[in-house]
Amino acid sequence: MDIELCNDILIKTKDRRLLRFSYDDKYGIYYEEINKKETKKNIVYKESFRYFYVTEDTNRNVNVICQDIRGDIIICIFMDGSWKYKTLFYIKYNFITPINVKGFFLERNLKIIYYLDSDSKNLYLNDSSNNYSTVIYSENNGLDIRFNIVQENNKVFVILNSTSYGIYKLILKEFSINDKDFVRDKIIYISKNQYIDYSYSISKNEIHFLMIVNEDKKNSIIYKKINVADGEKFYEDSILFENEKIASCLIIELNEFLCALWISENKLYCCYSLSSGEDFSKPFIYMDLGEIFIKKIELIEENKNKEIYVMESNGDINLFLEDLIEDRHTLDIDYKEIAYSSTQNSELNSANEEIKNLKEIVNKQRSQILNLEYKLYSEKGPLIK
Repeated sequence: MDIELCNDILIKTKDRRLLRFSYDDKYGIYYEEINKKETKKNIVYKESFRYFYVTEDTNRNVNVICQDIRGDIIICIFMDGSWKYKTLFYIKYNFITPINVKGFFLERNLKIIYYLDSDSKNLYLNDSSNNYSTVIYSENNGLDIRFNIVQENNKVFVILNSTSYGIYKLILKEFSINDKDFVRDKIIYISKNQYIDYSYSISKNEIHFLMIVNEDKKNSIIYKKINVADGEKFYEDSILFENEKIASCLIIELNEFLCALWISENKLYCCYSLSSGEDFSKPFIYMDLGEIFIKKIELIEENKNKEIYVMESNGDINLFLEDLIEDRHTLDIDYKEIAYSSTQNSELNSANEEIKNLKEIVNKQRSQILNLEYKLYSEKGPLIK
C-alpha cells in the first residue's frame, strides 16, 4: 500500500466533467479529463512555477491562479472553449521568489491569498479590484505557514498551519464581508509536536476538523468542530483512535452523516456520526489496503471545496469515498451503539457516559497545559537559544 499527500486539484465543472489539474517541470500546469478512454495532458500555462490554485468564478468558469517565471501572478480563465490570460499583479522585487498563491471569488471580486517562500512569516491578502496587498497573518518566529481555503457559498475561511517558538498551531480565520478583510485568529488546536496530518469539512455552518497529533509518544486521532453561526462556538475535543502508527486522516460528510477515516498499519479505519459530531460509532476496519495506491486530494464542486481519498490504477481514478461507500459497502450503523441515550443497557450507557466525561476532562486539561505553554513561549521566547 502507498499513501501520497497530493498537490493536484480535482474539479467538477458545470458541464459535469471531472478534471484533474497538476504540475510538472515539462508541461508546467496542465489538466486531464478523468476516466475517459483516451486521456491527454492539456497545457494551461507552461512557463510557471510549481504553485497554483483552481477555483470557479460566479459563472462557474474554471480559473487557474499561478505565478509565471518572471514572478508575476497570472489568472487563466477557461471561457468559450479556450484559455484567457490576465496578469493580476506584478511582483516588485529585485529577485524572483516562488509564491504560494490561492484565491476565491465573492460575487465578481477575486481575492488572492499568498505567501512568499523567502518570507514565510507573513500571509498576504490582495484585492484584485484595487491591487492592494495587506498582511492578514504574521508569525514572529514562524518556520512555515501552510494554509487552506475553505469555502461554501458566501462563507470563506482560511485554515493556517503555523509554527511559533516550538508550538504548532492550527488557526481559523473568517473573511468578513462587512469589513472586507479576515477577522481575528481562532486557535483550533495547539501541540508541542508537528501535526502528522489534518483534514476539514464544512457543512451547515459547522466546520469539522480531524487531526493526527503526536503526544506522549503515541499518535491520536482528534476530532473537533466549530459552529460559525453561534458566535464561533468551539466544542470539546474528542479522541477517536490511538495507535503508534497513523499516516493520514480525512473527514467528510456523506448522505447526511459525518464520516471520519484514517490509515493505520496498512488499514483504512472508519467511524460515523449521526449527530453532527456529538458522538461517533466505534472505529472499524473499512478496508485492508494491501498494495492499493491512495491519494488525498482537494475536490471543488459548485463553489465548495472538500478533501477526498482517491485510488488510481492504469490512469483511472476512483473517488472511492463517494463510489465505494455508496455502492460497494453497506452502511451497517448501529444506532443504539452511537446514541448514548439508549435505555436497553443502562450499565453500558453509564460506563460510556463516564468514559466520555473522563475524556472531556483529559482533553480540557491537555488544552489548558498547551495554552499555558504557548503563552509562556510567546511572552518570553524560547528557553534555549
